[in-house]
Amino acid sequence: MTSEVEAIHTSIPEDSIQAELEVKVSLKDKVAWGVSSVSDQFVTNGIQTLALPIYNLSLGLDPRLLGWGLAIPRILDAVLDPAIGNFSDNARTRWGRRRPFVFVGAILLSVFFALMWMPPRGWNHNWLFAYFLMTSMLCYFGYAVFVIPRGAMGIELSSDYHERTGIFAMNSFFAYLAGFLMPWLYNLSFQAGHLVNGDELDGVGLVAIGCGVLMLVCAISPALFLRERKSSHVQQSHIGLADGFRMTLSNYPFILMFFIVFLILLACFLVGPMNLYISIDYVCGGDKEYGSKVGGWNGMVQGAVGLLATPLIVWVAHRIGKKNTMIIGQLIAMSGFISSWWLFTPNYPYLQLVETALVNIGLACVWVLSGSIMADICDTDELKTGLRREGMFGAVYAFMNKTSTACVTIVAGYVLVLSGYQEGMIQSPETLFMMRLLFIVITVACLSISLFLTFLFPITEQTAREVRARLDARKNTHADK
Repeated sequence: MTSEVEAIHTSIPEDSIQAELEVKVSLKDKVAWGVSSVSDQFVTNGIQTLALPIYNLSLGLDPRLLGWGLAIPRILDAVLDPAIGNFSDNARTRWGRRRPFVFVGAILLSVFFALMWMPPRGWNHNWLFAYFLMTSMLCYFGYAVFVIPRGAMGIELSSDYHERTGIFAMNSFFAYLAGFLMPWLYNLSFQAGHLVNGDELDGVGLVAIGCGVLMLVCAISPALFLRERKSSHVQQSHIGLADGFRMTLSNYPFILMFFIVFLILLACFLVGPMNLYISIDYVCGGDKEYGSKVGGWNGMVQGAVGLLATPLIVWVAHRIGKKNTMIIGQLIAMSGFISSWWLFTPNYPYLQLVETALVNIGLACVWVLSGSIMADICDTDELKTGLRREGMFGAVYAFMNKTSTACVTIVAGYVLVLSGYQEGMIQSPETLFMMRLLFIVITVACLSISLFLTFLFPITEQTAREVRARLDARKNTHADK
């Protein structure tokens, strides 16, 4: 299974490894690419953040129906990803392989994200479901066109093992800045509604317009200000979609990293709705507006912890490696989830911020380093196949992740009902107990398996540098001919 990685460990001279190209990426380029993660966050987390409180708590849509409304667009998005990744890898335009896709996708996702939160008043649940489904499908279509080429641009920015970590740290920096705002969206809807003498349904439309403008500015940045790196692989032959998919799925480190990240996402998506309802119904005594305020501060802590942890994660990864840093992070996150049993308490509602801090310190290790590791995986694939396929790797990774998490999103609504949750009712002590128990059991189980798989991951710093040295030697040989 790991033959393609094990075969790399040969007697390569140390000076050859150190001679790999280590071109530094300018701060301007890192910012131009990294700032677009703000828009990524609005789609991946903003929709999830607002959907339940707006469409379920405020409009009364059944959480199981809403689960389908959240899942179907993600499945569409996932199905589109491999085709878009393959188109982008094979594209040859005067503006580059990635930038035209990023430009068009940025416009589409921003417009339809804003429209998603403007359902007409008075519609019955079937029409509300149809409206949410249609606008979110169009938003996710734009997201697919944007995010896969955008991700490939980030992987292509550098060939250096540690420089890649710095690039994706910048990505995480802006993602965590967006994290400051994300949990306040529901509370801001109340505040905006008060300004127009209305409620949160009046206010969320105003909030959505502001978010759409911010998303457009950030998402379009790589297309306008970042030039794609020129390399010999742009002359490579056309890669068929089926062949590209098959080659990608045969890469063992890639499959392993997918399951590591998926299991962590599985934990987050399954317990996400329960986290909201535990906070509102158990910790805050059913007060939605107070719960939205506590949730806002939760987001502030999440963003602050992420920002402060990111440079520390880069520092630690430089010294003990990406793999070991991810292992430490998962252990910290697991301890945070377990501590929720004592930290989620009506007596001290803001004590849950400690759990948020612990979990997000741990998860930050995964989010910062997984993208950097994906670039290392692309190098091992190039050594084996002779092809650069960042777009396809990103697309297949996204396809598998989004399809899986879409199914999980559907299941999450049923898990919530299984716990005993009753829509529009005061939840019983037994229901709240079951929610809190499932919150811990599900997260610890998923993180335990992902931790085991991380121990099995084969690419280390030595492996990655040996791969890079071989690739550079191969390119130099071809250049001399």
